[in-house]
Amino acid sequence: MNLSEHQYSGSAGSLDFPKTNKPVESVITYISNVAELFAVAFKNTTIENEPGLNQKLCDLLNLHVGLRPYWFDKENIQQPEKGNSPRTDIGVKTREYLTINTLTIERGNTFFELEAKRLPAPSKAREREYVVGNNKKTGGIERFKIGEHGKKVLYGGLIAFVQKSEFRDLHSTINSWIEELYDHTEFWNVADKLVSCGSTDSCARFLSKSKRSEGISSHISLYHWWVKLN
Repeated sequence: MNLSEHQYSGSAGSLDFPKTNKPVESVITYISNVAELFAVAFKNTTIENEPGLNQKLCDLLNLHVGLRPYWFDKENIQQPEKGNSPRTDIGVKTREYLTINTLTIERGNTFFELEAKRLPAPSKAREREYVVGNNKKTGGIERFKIGEHGKKVLYGGLIAFVQKSEFRDLHSTINSWIEELYDHTEFWNVADKLVSCGSTDSCARFLSKSKRSEGISSHISLYHWWVKLN
């Protein structure tokens, strides 16, 4: 089975990008295609831990990347000058100079970042970790909002490894958790909710836009891929 057998063409999920955002569009389309491959290759996998699944996903993304002008870096460190710097699960790095909106990115630098989570979370204490952490700032969306992840990029994403439950039920639950975080500051608001932009039997895709407290822009656009492994 090769990548060309799984090209996504559903109109429900089509998106229009300005010319300066074509690199981002390319990455989004490519990840969508590889997510379908991953779902087939790792259906009912015995790998249940998040680091192991992340490694296999990153390997598959790099295996099929071919001559595309970017590659995927596992455990992408946010501030290389600091040994204890936070790391995103996967960073997308450019092989050439890019302009995205008004942002110029030099070769070898990251222009898109991915965080991965298991759905449902492996324990009750971590139940809402796709959105927010329990006592620590470990939530997938949360980390982008507070600038712990993706501070230097305009676009990011979350990969969910769905090991139980159905897409529809998880979508409803996660959006309800986001609604519970609304307050007068509007730091969490309706734009944080996941909006569906197409799905297949093995992969669901969503969009959201999050206000953030730290970063190169006031908001970050997030793309979500949920890969069904059960």
